Amino acid sequence: MKIPYLKKKPELKSCHDVTWEDNYSWIHQKNILEVLRDKNKLLPEVKDYLEEENKYTDHHLENTKPIQKKLFDEIKGRIKLDDESLPYKDHTYEYWTKTTKTGNYSIKLRKKINSDKIELSGDKWKQKVYIRHTGYPGGQRKLTAEQLYNKSSTRLVENAVRGMLPKNKLGAVLYRNLKVFSGSEHTHEGLNPTTIKLSKLK
Repeated sequence: MKIPYLKKKPELKSCHDVTWEDNYSWIHQKNILEVLRDKNKLLPEVKDYLEEENKYTDHHLENTKPIQKKLFDEIKGRIKLDDESLPYKDHTYEYWTKTTKTGNYSIKLRKKINSDKIELSGDKWKQKVYIRHTGYPGGQRKLTAEQLYNKSSTRLVENAVRGMLPKNKLGAVLYRNLKVFSGSEHTHEGLNPTTIKLSKLK
């Protein structure tokens, strides 16, 4: 079986007064995020090369498949699948990664320092948008999760709960019973609330 080769298409590149010849710059696709979601959008030449490369690899490693599975299981047995990295602090945020048994990739997490009750995965602090309307022409207003949290630390929880309630009169009544407080202090001490640990219930 012949070794597959990707076609060279020389192109001159320059940066910082340095010029070089790049034979494979044509592979780069500006819509790479769409390609990751839909493999059919990959360049046909690149797709054919990758398929030939996979066939070539499978052909030469055919007799190693049993040991591949054995090595994979051994390595997997030494790795804790449900794990979290230590948080890295950067100004007002903490960053860390999390892995699970069900996912193929690690989950990137970020949260504001001293906001232990709210966690948003990925970059949703900036990407998630809340929209409201004043009722007047051109009155649409948008706020990111970060802007909404800075404006009111309880609004994120209130909006999340409202989204889970039925969109009718019953949902409106239930929502009016919701009381969200930032921190451990609240105005319901007179009701003598008690802490219930669900882990100890049988």
